[in-house]
Amino acid sequence: MKTSRPTHLAALALLPLLAVGCCPKCRSATAISRHMLSARVTGSPVEPPSSAVGRMDPALAYLSQDYLVAEITAGGDRVVGYKIALTHPASRAAFGAAGPAYGRIFYTQHRPSGATIPAGRSQRLAIEMEVAMVIGRRIDKPLASVAELRPYVRAACPAIELPRDHFRPDARRPTFEDLVADNVGAHRFVLGAEIDPAAADLDALSAALSCDGKPVATGKARDVLGGPWRSLLWLANSLTEAGFRLEPGQVVLTGSLAAPYRPPHEAPAGTYVADFGPMGKASVVIAGER
Repeated sequence: MKTSRPTHLAALALLPLLAVGCCPKCRSATAISRHMLSARVTGSPVEPPSSAVGRMDPALAYLSQDYLVAEITAGGDRVVGYKIALTHPASRAAFGAAGPAYGRIFYTQHRPSGATIPAGRSQRLAIEMEVAMVIGRRIDKPLASVAELRPYVRAACPAIELPRDHFRPDARRPTFEDLVADNVGAHRFVLGAEIDPAAADLDALSAALSCDGKPVATGKARDVLGGPWRSLLWLANSLTEAGFRLEPGQVVLTGSLAAPYRPPHEAPAGTYVADFGPMGKASVVIAGER
């Protein structure tokens, strides 16, 4: 199943209605979400909203993301989990971010391990190795520790994420708030086979990314906020504080084990394999344009 452009257009038509009678903050969030949805509808990148619409703080950025998600789901897609971004020190340093950020992932963005994905023409490809967690029990209250969190997780699996922002490459550098309003670049993700999370020390994992058998990147799980479990704990508590919850069956991409690998723009095609050792592998085939 893929969400078609007409359903996104139907969601876009609802946007003016959201702003009627709203407070100034809600009107600003509506304008920002409309701006970011237009990039998805037209397929054309846009100026970061902090430049095109106005200055934001984190609260407004997350409210704008909430509105964007509501618009996308109104168009026929559904949320299947979350991604945690800016977990790696290099990523946070690049945006001057003090901490991580989260966004939603959607049903139509998921691909099975081994799937073929077009490289795309408009923006440079990025590939990330991540530990994914599958929620087993609803989390709707703050949790004090990783030990308290563990019984809520049903499974873990190797994952590859292919994030993509919607900003013009010649625009001013996006801010942390711009990234949040753009749903932190959620685009495509690939999941490998599930394992019992107790079957491997997830925080001690190392992973290696290869393209057509040639090593291109390595990473360590401990560089993800100290480990995937701590990353998930941060998300669970951030969501409950914001009035949301994690539901059984939802997937959480806990963050990249290394800085995003960007293959040469002129030759991105190949078979990419992320090897997580005892947790297994995930792979994706990037097809070049014909």
